[in-house]
Amino acid sequence: IIMFYIMFEATLIPTLIIITRWGNQTERLNAGTYFLFYTLAGSLPLLVALLLLQQSTGTLSMLVLQYSQPMTLNTWGDKIWWAGCLIAFLVKMPL
Repeated sequence: IIMFYIMFEATLIPTLIIITRWGNQTERLNAGTYFLFYTLAGSLPLLVALLLLQQSTGTLSMLVLQYSQPMTLNTWGDKIWWAGCLIAFLVKMPL
């Protein structure tokens, strides 16, 4: 799952290159800066959700997770998990 998160963030690099290469000089650099911070801030909830999963299950390996017990999060933890994933994917959706 960590590799998924790394690749999820790696999509930022080609998109940032495309944004900073097209358009007028000042506008494209500003757009690239806003885009960088917008997507990094938007993906932090996914990182928090993954850390919550790791704390709850003890691993982030998909091979081990399929044999582990279901996550026993309280309602607060469950809401953080779903909100973190949802926010991260909604931020990347317009790309």
